[in-house]
Amino acid sequence: MKQTLKYDIFISYRRKSSGARKTDYRHSSSVARALALELEAEGYKVFCDVLSKSSNNIGDRLKALENSRWAIVLLADYSFDEGGGDMFRKELRCILDNIQENCIWVSIDDRFDKSECAKDDD
Repeated sequence: MKQTLKYDIFISYRRKSSGARKTDYRHSSSVARALALELEAEGYKVFCDVLSKSSNNIGDRLKALENSRWAIVLLADYSFDEGGGDMFRKELRCILDNIQENCIWVSIDDRFDKSECAKDDD
């Protein structure tokens, strides 16, 4: 029997980093919000923290991710910076463990170094 999932799409992006400028975060969250609203307008059920009231709880976010068919990961040059908590890394680990084959990786700036994806944080 096929599992019924709560969301079609989960949008993940780096929220905070000790090295990034505040305007970088605003850009990431603005892109995430615009994408989520556009996808919802097209009829998709989307989980994105900028639209969710329970988004600050990592357990709720990982549960939403596990109940999503697809993940869209927004990447910027500061996405893999140290500091600022590791919610983004936990989301990535969950994506890689559960729905890797249904993940779309999107660079939201032209400064992102794709080689960073190959680094293991363990």
